[in-house]
Amino acid sequence: MSSMNKVIAGDYEGWSVRSHAGSIHLVYKRDDRELTPETVAEWRELEPVTWNEQNMFSSKSLLGSLFLGPLDFLFGISSKTVKLYQLAFKCDDGMKGIMTVDIDVYHTFLKRFQNEG
Repeated sequence: MSSMNKVIAGDYEGWSVRSHAGSIHLVYKRDDRELTPETVAEWRELEPVTWNEQNMFSSKSLLGSLFLGPLDFLFGISSKTVKLYQLAFKCDDGMKGIMTVDIDVYHTFLKRFQNEG
């Protein structure tokens, strides 16, 4: 999904979301803005987005097709459930956004903002 770790709506739409060493950054070209409890006036969690990624070919499917034929190839195809989290935020300067992030960025965000609250 192309909107993973991105701001999908609001004033920062199109900015990438990155986490590094326990901090969250919004990045767009050469602009970089760190989200901290001091710069974010309010935030809340929205409904997570979940979908299944199909056609995940595993090594089992490849080996199965070589040794046991095309039927085992089909048994080796798996699907993976992907879950993204949506967070709405409003900065002190009034700019707002909704970001869609993976579980790593989500946990970093929660750790940073719930410990400070």
